[in-house]
Amino acid sequence: MSSTKFAVAVLILLTLPGYCQDISQWGNLKKGPFQVGYRTHLAYDLSRNYIDKGKPIQIYVWYPTEDSISPNMIFGDYFEDAIKDFGSDTVYTKLVLHDIPKEFKNGALNPSFGKQISEGEFKGISGTRIPSVKEAIPANGRFPLVLHTHVSGVLHQSIMLEYLASHGFVVLSFSMYNTSPVHYGRGEDGSNALQSYAEDLGFVLAQAKQFDFVDPTKVAMIGMLAQIGLTFQFKEALLDALVCLDCPGDWSEAQQRELPFYDTKRIRIPILAMSNSEQPDQNMTFLDSLPYSERYKVRLNDFPHSDFYPFPKIADPGSSKSHRNYEFITELTQLFLSMTLYPENDARKEFVALAKQNPMAHLISSIQEMNAEDPVYTENEFLTYLRFGQLDKIQGEYRGKEYVTSINKSNLFSVILFLCRDKKPHAKDAISIYENAYPDDPRTKMLYDLLED
Repeated sequence: MSSTKFAVAVLILLTLPGYCQDISQWGNLKKGPFQVGYRTHLAYDLSRNYIDKGKPIQIYVWYPTEDSISPNMIFGDYFEDAIKDFGSDTVYTKLVLHDIPKEFKNGALNPSFGKQISEGEFKGISGTRIPSVKEAIPANGRFPLVLHTHVSGVLHQSIMLEYLASHGFVVLSFSMYNTSPVHYGRGEDGSNALQSYAEDLGFVLAQAKQFDFVDPTKVAMIGMLAQIGLTFQFKEALLDALVCLDCPGDWSEAQQRELPFYDTKRIRIPILAMSNSEQPDQNMTFLDSLPYSERYKVRLNDFPHSDFYPFPKIADPGSSKSHRNYEFITELTQLFLSMTLYPENDARKEFVALAKQNPMAHLISSIQEMNAEDPVYTENEFLTYLRFGQLDKIQGEYRGKEYVTSINKSNLFSVILFLCRDKKPHAKDAISIYENAYPDDPRTKMLYDLLED
């Protein structure tokens, strides 16, 4: 085909409905420099007993692409993918196939419609063109990773996740599986659920590393369930930023404290927390207990919880531009992620400008910026530096008796015991640390004797 004929063919294709250039659901949101690619990835965590093959987790992936030729998907494609969360398991798939459209239509899946969706309206929503291109070739390079989860990984924040992909992020989302199929797609209380969810998050992060377009050194989590990111961070400390889209006011603090690995000293990442206007006195004090994080607490005006969902835009693309609240939090999220994961960019000024000077800034009731304090080492960090003789790193820390005694006494003694046994050069200084913390412990003499033996 000649170059002229090819150009004409492309022009014709771009005018067809299947090649959507107008992102009607997005309203006033402006697409970033990339097109939006999309794919799904079904994986099984065989280390956990869930159903026959272990725990199935279907991952929904949005990513930057430069493909402007391939046909765009329709919103109904997301529904088709959502019913495959349990893979080929017929029992659970049949349940999901029945429940998801039903809950979407009657409003139980989301709080934003305010009415039951008729079958005709549902078909219209399902047929709406969206910017995603299925199985598009990823753009060159590696892009920061954004993790997300909700009741349905693909349906609840699709507009925001598409938007982030167009601005240079790879987004991985998954559904609420919880500890067993009985809780799939439903809330589950208790620290066991938090820990299970954190394990899901870790599994998804591990799966992400097989995509060669993901930069695994830049990872954030966003969503209404971002408290799960804190649970994960307590345990693994692999996240670089966190965005809470109207999370529970207490961030499940009581359950977090029950976790065996709960340690606020491990939370040292920037956090953006936005809360609705229906609960102006919502308790966000848990963020105050994270002094080693740069935190932004944003309280919003005229902003009900339902406006944190994109469903009005999805249900009626023709009036999408009138739903500006959702656009505001989407832009704020994108700039915060750019500010924290693309620090070489000048996103911080844009973030501040959007929050304080944007025409939509009247939505903000208050924005409280809390700077991060210099971090105190975790127990593992402290003991590691002690074990390997890096006393200069902890010199300012171990002089404080209260801090040292907050470290597990048995673990501290065990490390110093082996330093003495091995006659390490810094063993005597290590004994002094222990003696200062526990001046009446008779085992201190044993440590000195062992060192001199």
